[in-house]
Amino acid sequence: MAFATEPNRVDPTRSIGGLNERFITLFYEQLAAVDPDRNRVRWLAESWSLERRGARHVLSVKIREGVRFHN
Repeated sequence: MAFATEPNRVDPTRSIGGLNERFITLFYEQLAAVDPDRNRVRWLAESWSLERRGARHVLSVKIREGVRFHN
């Protein structure tokens, strides 16, 4: 795959769309994805739920079995 320029960062916590986001999707798996019909598709997440606790919202995610994390 070829790009005309290099990304200025590939940290998903600091990236703001555009070319950086294209690179990030090559390096990092997502909890969920969006299909061509714009439906959410489970990817690393087997399931998720959103719960309101007072003024806070808590997202709980169950990760698919066999997923491994690394640096």
